[in-house]
Amino acid sequence: MKKKFKWKWYHTILSLVLVLLIIVLVNRNKTPETEVTTAKVVKRSIVETVAANGKIQPEVEVKITPEVAGEIIDVYVKEGDSVKQGQLIMRINPDLLSGDKDRNLANLNNTKANYENAKARLSQQESRLKAEIEPNYKRNKKLHEDRVISDAEWQTINAAYEVAVQEVSALKSTVNGALYSINAAEATLRQSQKNLNRTELFASMDGIISKMNVKKGEKVAQTGTMAGTDLFKIADLSSIQLIVEVSENDILKVSLFDSAVVEIDAYPGRKFKGVVYEIANSPISTSTTVSTDQVTNFEVKIRVLKSSYNDLLENGNQPFRPGMSGSADIQTESEANVLSLPLEAVTLRDDTSVHAQKNKDTYDQRAEVVFVVDNGEAKMRKVSTGIQDNSYIKVEGLKENEEVITGPYSAVSRSLNDGDKVKKSENGGYKPKK
Repeated sequence: MKKKFKWKWYHTILSLVLVLLIIVLVNRNKTPETEVTTAKVVKRSIVETVAANGKIQPEVEVKITPEVAGEIIDVYVKEGDSVKQGQLIMRINPDLLSGDKDRNLANLNNTKANYENAKARLSQQESRLKAEIEPNYKRNKKLHEDRVISDAEWQTINAAYEVAVQEVSALKSTVNGALYSINAAEATLRQSQKNLNRTELFASMDGIISKMNVKKGEKVAQTGTMAGTDLFKIADLSSIQLIVEVSENDILKVSLFDSAVVEIDAYPGRKFKGVVYEIANSPISTSTTVSTDQVTNFEVKIRVLKSSYNDLLENGNQPFRPGMSGSADIQTESEANVLSLPLEAVTLRDDTSVHAQKNKDTYDQRAEVVFVVDNGEAKMRKVSTGIQDNSYIKVEGLKENEEVITGPYSAVSRSLNDGDKVKKSENGGYKPKK
């Protein structure tokens, strides 16, 4: 009885061991599947863009500073007013400059009187020389040659003649000097008149008063050896630009006449058309100290095309104001009908190719790869990529309609290996980023 019970016990244990062994062997041959999202390789058009932020500014804006100092006694416009070229904007007190003009006018008149007086004395002396002194000189010269008069008498007559000639020459110089004085006095008077005229400031072009920095009663300093007071600015809002900063990594992608999609914060959801018309050659200076960590940006000017906001110009309104914030997607390159993938499908992995292993010292050991779904397995495939937009990237090395793995990110970038078992997520395939 005991032997029979013992045999049954051994049989039971052996059966359990066999079952456990079968389970282990089955699980050993069964690799766990990774749940993934997928997308197909398809042809599409890709537009590569460079994103940048900036401020709205008029293409033409002039700053008006005074050329004379004084107190502002009249201001005829306010900030935001439309003005025409030549329109009177403000007046500076002209009293001091008016006094200067009166003094310079009096000086000119006095100089002219001196000139006329010098001319009269010259005319009188020339007449006396010709009518009296010169004939007497010639007559006595003949008498002296004929020994009729003595040498002493001749010397006296000759000296009187020379003095008369020198007086005429001196009076001519006086007349010429007086004429020069008149020219100088007239120039001074013209300058004082210009200064007096400069007390009235006019609009230098058609536009909008975009900034008014002074009020009636304030005193302003003139330009010259010191910076003049900024009085006001006139902006031509008929041509608007968005000035953006582009990083040094992207600036070489940007070219003149590139198209741009412009968004202005004041018009959420509205997209305007633009075109690059100026690219700075020098970086924007943000610090006086040089640091390797300092960000280097370049200024790019984008003209906002009026055709994209004509509807906002109704009733003569100006839709944009200087200083408004905005952003632009500069379209730097485009390709149509190219094989492409979602950005998430491409990752960098160690290059295990024979060529890479033979050139470990000089060859970049990282390669661009994707994982293609093949009969439930992930097959690593080396690819070459091209231009990209916010969602898709051009790819070479794959065929149209091949299915590639797009997520999860941790699997594509790190954990997924060539030959791993995969299954599609129940949530469906790839959904591009917005």
